[in-house]
Amino acid sequence: MLVSLLMKEEIGYKTFGGIAIGGVITMAGIVGMNISGASMNPARSFGPALVAGNLSFSWIYWIAPTIGSLVAVYAFKLIKSTEAVQTTRNESSDR
Repeated sequence: MLVSLLMKEEIGYKTFGGIAIGGVITMAGIVGMNISGASMNPARSFGPALVAGNLSFSWIYWIAPTIGSLVAVYAFKLIKSTEAVQTTRNESSDR
């Protein structure tokens, strides 16, 4: 989510957005393979669990993306506020 937010900015590496987002998804798949089978789609995990009658671990697929998105938004705001402070300092030092 954070990479997606950063790619929307006017300044940055927009031309490499697809590569950056694809890289994050690939790395999440590699890291998550041993943990959860790399299922990153809550609906894809919920359907088979519902049919099998085993919903004991399905909560993580609904809670983790929500928490991750909130953390990404706050990290993005922190990055932007730090960037604004640095820009202000650079402008004042140029005068």
